Parts: sequence; structure tokens; C-alpha cells
Amino acid sequence: PLGDLPGSSELSESGGISADGSAAAGMSFSVNNTEAFRWVNGVMQGVGDVAGGPVYSHGFNISGDGSTVVGLSLDEVGSAAFRWKSGVMIDVLDDFPGFATGVARACSHDGNVVVGLFNAEGLSRPFRWESGVVPPINLPPGAVWGAAMSVSTDGATIVGTITYQPNPSISEGFRWQGGEMTLLGDLPGGPFDSDATGVSADGNIIVGMGHNAAGPTPFVWTAEAGMRSLPDVLQDDYNVSLGGWIMSASAGVSAEGKTFAGTGTNPLGRQEAWIAHVGCARSGDYNNDGDCDGDDIAGLVRCLVLGHGCACGDFTSDSAVSIDDVDPFIASVLD
Repeated sequence: PLGDLPGSSELSESGGISADGSAAAGMSFSVNNTEAFRWVNGVMQGVGDVAGGPVYSHGFNISGDGSTVVGLSLDEVGSAAFRWKSGVMIDVLDDFPGFATGVARACSHDGNVVVGLFNAEGLSRPFRWESGVVPPINLPPGAVWGAAMSVSTDGATIVGTITYQPNPSISEGFRWQGGEMTLLGDLPGGPFDSDATGVSADGNIIVGMGHNAAGPTPFVWTAEAGMRSLPDVLQDDYNVSLGGWIMSASAGVSAEGKTFAGTGTNPLGRQEAWIAHVGCARSGDYNNDGDCDGDDIAGLVRCLVLGHGCACGDFTSDSAVSIDDVDPFIASVLD
């Protein structure tokens, strides 16, 4: 347990964790009211709030190196997007009068890039702050709301969600990179509605929630493959059995893009958080039992004929499984 800040009711909530797990951020009740905290190696520290408004702050995330907390505070106008680093808290949008209010949702590994959303002229838009500079991130035609939810380690890739004209509202996940926004689309078969919530360290793997014929479903997006259902990736690429689980949302992805976490319905019909790891114990281990042996021959045939379950069969490191991988597979089986 992380505990809570002294001086008030015993209540705390975690909002994010550093890359090595030694630091966390969130909010706790304190003698000052509700206050964001930074927790490091068993010690919880309140970070205060921005000046000008009621005493309040809420830490939504922490940098990968554990040095920086970002989140929401209050100033004389309303909500303020804050960054706390090395004992100094600032409203990252304070120098931009047109940005009336805002919320910081995430930051880069070193805390020098902050992303979130700001409100101005009746619209909410995503922002990216770096060294006091906030370049415009324009919404696509028809969009009325947008928010940045996560950012890559180097701060170059942002992911989030935009919402189109209501009645009913339609959401779509996006990736922003190099000044350009790429809309991610949605899974086929259901009502159009997707949200991007997490990104790998290098910015190449994006996760979130889409909709297909089964309803809300977590997705994985890459530039090469586009948006795919995470349950399909687990079953078709890695031969992972879901064991009666119904995955409904994906909240995050690990730095290397091999571990996913989210929410779903367990085999007993109850909502429960889940975590899924993908990867290969060794090349040729098509059935994921830790060995490359005769039991994997059927997986090789399935891969070559149907193109499914191929993630563990690329012996030649050419990002594909072909006839060139058969001889190395046989040698591994006989080894």
C-alpha cells in the first residue's frame, strides 16, 4: 500500500507509475484538501497546487524517470494543467491567455514534454507543451472535442481521441507525430467509435478501445497492420487461449509493446482487470509451451498455409515466415 498524506481522511488514489516501478503519482486527501502526490520508495510527498484558485490538485501521471508529476489543479479561471518537477509546480498553459482551462494527462520519460487537453472558445483540443511552447494541434473537419491521453518516451508521438458532432457523438482515436495527425479508424462490424489510450516507448504500437460486432473490444494499432482486435492478435498470432474471457477495453501497453492491460469480463461473468503478455520463449514455439518440438509442426503448417499464428516462426528475422524458415525450424526441432 502507498498510504496517504497526513491531516485528513484516509483516502488515496494512484494515477501512474514510473518505468522502473519505484515512483508513483496520484491524489490523496490531506490537511490542504485534495492534493496530488509523488510517492518514491515508500515516502509520499504532497506536491501542492497552482496559485490563484481553491486549494486542489490531482496527479494523473508521472514521468518514466519518476521526477515529474502532471495533472489537474485549479486557478482563478478554472482547471489548470500542471507540471510538478524538482519541487516547482507550474501551469503549463499559463502563458497562453486564449487557453482558458486545461488538464495534463501524461508526459515524456524525462518530464520535459507534457500532453493533455485545453478548453478555449467552446472547444476542447489536445495540446503538447515543451519548454513553454505549445504548437497548434488542429482538429480535423467536423471534430468538436479532442484530448491527448498518452505520449511516447521521447515526447514525439502523441495519442488520444477526438469527438465529432454530437447526436450521437462519434469518437475516433488519433496519432500525432511530426506535426501531422493520423486518424486510426475503428474495428469492423460495429458502430464507429474508438479511443486511443496508450502508446509504446518508441511510438509504434498504440492501444485503446474500438467496437466490432461483439461490442467494445481492445485494439492494437501499428502503421504496418492498421487497427486489429487484441483478442484476434493474441489468438491468431500467438495461439493464446482466452479461456472464456471477454476483453472489452485496453488501457495501456508496456514500453516494449509486449504487455497489455485493460478491463473485461472473466469466465464467471464478473468485470475484472486483465493483463496479457505476448512473445516467444524461443523461435518455432508455435504453441507457446516453451519448446520447439514436434508439437509445433501443426503450427508451422497453419502459418504457412493460412498466415495465422506466425509470430514465433521468423527464424530469418525478415519480419515474415516463409519457406526459408522451414529448414531452421526442422533443425531446432531436432536440436
